Amino acid sequence: MEITREAAITMLEDDETIDNHIDIQKCAQEIDERSIKAELWARERRDIIEMRAGWSKWILYSIISVIIFDMLITLLLGFQVIFFTSEWIVPAFVTDSIIKVIGLAYIVVNFLFHKDSIDNSK
Repeated sequence: MEITREAAITMLEDDETIDNHIDIQKCAQEIDERSIKAELWARERRDIIEMRAGWSKWILYSIISVIIFDMLITLLLGFQVIFFTSEWIVPAFVTDSIIKVIGLAYIVVNFLFHKDSIDNSK
């Protein structure tokens, strides 16, 4: 914003006008700073949401693959295509799969969709 010579002389003659002009400039600068901060905050929120969407898809596919693999092993055992000589292998396998699914669900609930981690503007 450029001030003409006449406008500067007029403002110098009246102190109130100079103070008002300075206040207006300070307000404009503050508005600009807030606007930039809001833009950065919005961009950060968008990036976090995009990252979480990618992770949630990856975790969903991981859970689906674990469940499909478990179903495949169960079917192969049921139709006696494969055999295990030890009795503890199948329960350990099923327990391991259940723990994996619960662990991935825990990650989803506590990180990807946690309320405070999405809106930490306090």
